[in-house]
Amino acid sequence: MSEELLVVDSLTKRFGGLVAVNCVSFKIGDNEIVGLIGPNGAGKTTLFNLITGFLKPDQGKVIFCNKDITGKSPAYISKLGLARTFQIVRPFLNLKVFENVLLAAMFSWKREKNPQDVVEGVLRQLGLEHKADVKATQLTHGELKRLGVAQAIALKPRLLLLDEPFGGLSLKEIEIVSEAIKWLQKSGTSILIVEHRVRELMKLVGRVIALDQGYVIASGKPEEVVNEKRVIEAFLGRGIDFASGRRS
Repeated sequence: MSEELLVVDSLTKRFGGLVAVNCVSFKIGDNEIVGLIGPNGAGKTTLFNLITGFLKPDQGKVIFCNKDITGKSPAYISKLGLARTFQIVRPFLNLKVFENVLLAAMFSWKREKNPQDVVEGVLRQLGLEHKADVKATQLTHGELKRLGVAQAIALKPRLLLLDEPFGGLSLKEIEIVSEAIKWLQKSGTSILIVEHRVRELMKLVGRVIALDQGYVIASGKPEEVVNEKRVIEAFLGRGIDFASGRRS
């Protein structure tokens, strides 16, 4: 793996008697795309919230760009170049698509000199250039999801956490978002993706981490992880044949 960008060390979060994240450790390097899979309630979104400062851990550390960001505010963490999306898209509904993405570009930790140019490029990449002057309230579900990804990409983050970017999208829209993610990686960003559409995710990532009941139960190459017995029992139901793209 390349130089460490993110280090999650023994991260633990409890809600009363429930241990939502249990001593989770992993690393992400430069220019990596990593998948995070697991059943509902496995702790994936809680883990995202711990990394990005929306929750404080009970134990463990989060190191980003050699800085300890454990328990720091989301605003502080964002300024270091760590961005995220949410399962439910949160655009400014009274603003146009271009304006929504422009706001994100203006708050990029890189302080772009020409944020308008950044916005135009991102909208083209997400297939939203023809919707630039349309208010967010007039977008379809799929367009809203792509808008959320566009906002995150416009931040030009060092690391982007995507929470179910394929949810509710058509296969064509998934292809568009996947190409945008690859484009972002080529520009120097690492990406960690939570996604239930495993087959589509496997085409995109170089490594997979599997969670169940707050624990990491597997980590490694996609074709190995999705065919591990514990992962199949916890989530997939059956393995995936990578040669055919079908479940075995």
